[in-house]
Amino acid sequence: MTEPGELDQAAWDALQRIIPIACVDLLPVRLDEGGRVCSIGLILRKVPLRDPAWCLVGGRVRYSETLAEARTRQVETTLGSGIACTTLLGGQPATVAEYAPSGSPRFHWDPRKHAIAITYLVLLEGVPVPEGEALDFRWFGPESGLTRSQVGFDQDQVIDSCLAHLEGGPDQGWWR
Repeated sequence: MTEPGELDQAAWDALQRIIPIACVDLLPVRLDEGGRVCSIGLILRKVPLRDPAWCLVGGRVRYSETLAEARTRQVETTLGSGIACTTLLGGQPATVAEYAPSGSPRFHWDPRKHAIAITYLVLLEGVPVPEGEALDFRWFGPESGLTRSQVGFDQDQVIDSCLAHLEGGPDQGWWR
């Protein structure tokens, strides 16, 4: 039996093949005393057709759920109920990303579906405990050695776009 607002797997798979799915994604950041990004938080998760990769926290928005409620739910189900998040940029999204299985340069890659992800920069309070789809959670600084190929779903490009909104963004050399 499914929860209200949930679909069984067969219905979910069929739906993803015919309509775009609305999602929220979150890029947790840590700021230094000058307000510059000093690290980003990513989850390690299974990625279709490849090894696990580092990704943004996020997922679909449920029917009758606000974007704020979806952000809270995604954080709690992925990083634990003891985590609170504060949205930066006055609560506005940092970027909107489109994903599709086509591999077209117009979209980021997701072999499962066409998705529209509203992506937010957030600060986290508490100690993240990976749950659900998250196999691990880690903070990465510019010197961490993270490579673009270690990031799933072309989200390295989404991260660049998000960080461009804050001082200390991609010009710091986030990628090895």
